Amino acid sequence: MLNLTAEEIRQKETKVTGKGGKTRRVFFAPSSEELLEEYLEERAKPIPRTQRVEGYSDYAFISHNSGYDYGDKIHKETICAIMKKYSDGMNLGKRITVHMLRHSYATKLLESGMNIREIQELLGHSDLKTTQ
Repeated sequence: MLNLTAEEIRQKETKVTGKGGKTRRVFFAPSSEELLEEYLEERAKPIPRTQRVEGYSDYAFISHNSGYDYGDKIHKETICAIMKKYSDGMNLGKRITVHMLRHSYATKLLESGMNIREIQELLGHSDLKTTQ
């Protein structure tokens, strides 16, 4: 999702390339569409602390570092560091990772009654055993 663009948000779908170069279409749930559109509106406003207005960027999620990469797409390492910070701050006894969100997504789909083969396809798994 780090490659998500504002245009894809407006189109209400994106393509994600996963392991092995597999590309899948991803559609946004109505609640996600709404949040993403609100985010783009907020992003267009001046930053309260600095009153800086972000320049246009094709990417939805951009870096706010004041240095060399301001306005570029946000880095994977930044997301991992944010997840680590908040996960550790919650004192859950174990760290929550970005990849764990993928597992939670698959579990929720299964619990909602979705067919395991459909989940396999959504996750891009070649082998059903991986999904199971």
